[in-house]
Parts: sequence; C-alpha cells; structure tokens
Amino acid sequence: RVAGNFTSWTAGTGTNFRSTGTRVLLDGAAARTVETYYSGAGQSQFWDLHVANPAGVTFVRNAHVANSLTLIEAMTVNAGLTIIIDNDLARLATSSLTNNGIISGMAVCSLTLGSLTGNAPQCPG
Repeated sequence: RVAGNFTSWTAGTGTNFRSTGTRVLLDGAAARTVETYYSGAGQSQFWDLHVANPAGVTFVRNAHVANSLTLIEAMTVNAGLTIIIDNDLARLATSSLTNNGIISGMAVCSLTLGSLTGNAPQCPG
C-alpha cells in the first residue's frame, strides 16, 4: 500500500522495483505521482496495480504492469508516455482516466466503465 508518491528510478539502472505476484495499492487523499524506470523487458514492473486515489495518480514516466491494472479512482498518463499492461485493464464505474499517452499490450479489457478523456486504451477486439 502506497499513500504517497511512488518513485523507483535511478538513471542507468532498470530493475529498481520488480513486484512479482503481489498487488500494489496506490491510494491516499492527495494527488500522487508514479515514476518508474521502464524501457523494455526485464525492467522495473508492477504485478497487480490498483489505483484508488480520488485526488488522482499521475504517471510521469513509462511503466509496465506485468499482470493487471484495476482503475478504481482517477489516473492520468502524461503525453509521450506508454503504460504496458500484459494481461487485464479494468476500469470501474467510479474511475476517471485521462490518457494523453498510450496504454497498450492488454490481452483483455474486462471492464470499460467510468469516464475517459483523451486517448482510448488499445484494448483487443
């Protein structure tokens, strides 16, 4: 559980954070940022990521979610960034997604509820 900003980035290194088989919950009351290092396979990654912060979570660097991302509250992807999700993207009815970048790689988008501003995630089918 992370109720503050999440930073796992050091120039020149790519495996600072590798969540394997665990869920990371981003919540809290104030707006937060996520900054990880991801430029390809084997780099920093989340396994299951739940975004549950009503004030919003903003991705400020590329990110990789190796299993699923569940969007419960507000999330923003800044312009020029890519979020890769290997399995499932679920946007609940309470969610708000502002996507100025690219969200891709999903095998499935199990729920596509909530509000969307900007680019639609690249869901299959």
